[in-house]
This record gives sequence, C-alpha cells and structure tokens, in this order.
Amino acid sequence: VGVVYQRAIFILGVATVPMAIVWWFTGELLGLCGIGSDMTAIAGPFMRIMILGLPGMAILECTKRWLHAQGFMSPVFHVSILINLIHVASLWVLVKVDALGLGVHGAAASMVISYTANA
Repeated sequence: VGVVYQRAIFILGVATVPMAIVWWFTGELLGLCGIGSDMTAIAGPFMRIMILGLPGMAILECTKRWLHAQGFMSPVFHVSILINLIHVASLWVLVKVDALGLGVHGAAASMVISYTANA
C-alpha cells in the first residue's frame, strides 16, 4: 500500500503542473469564453493564489484515500473538523479585518493555508 501511496502522490504531483498552467491563465480563458471583465479580473488573481495550494491538495487527497484504505476514518474526521475551524478563523482575519483587508485574495490565501495545513 505504501508504494501505491507514493505513486499516487507522484502522479498527482505531475498532474498539478498542467492544472497550475490552466489556473494561471484562468482570467484569460474566462475572457475567451465571454465572461465579463469584472469577473475575470477577480478570478484570475484568485486562481493564481490558489496554485500555491495545489501540492497540499494533492497530498491531502492521497493521504485521505490511504487512511480510508487502512480503515482509519476517525483521524480524517477529527483533522477535518480542526482544519475547518482554522479555515473559518483565517478566512475572517484575511477577508474582514481592516488591517489586512485582502478581500477575495484573502479568501484564496485562507484556502491555501487550509489545504497546506490539512496535508
């Protein structure tokens, strides 16, 4: 099972490269699809920040599947609750607190923090 887990992390690690490229150009791709410039101006930078969370997301998905295959459901559940609480707190701080006031960019940063901490 360990070899399968390692291969899955490697494959998802390789798969994150084309995903990162698509996410980098999300604003432009949405513009080509006819989405308004106000939406593309927000979505492009949001997805560029989200690229930083791709490695954590890949490791998280592999780890969840490995733990489920081993029959360990409880750790995944408990860690998910803890990370969700951290996510809500970081989301509030990064989006709402006037000193930071990152807005939508703060939401993306909060998601990156959550994915990375969950991995």
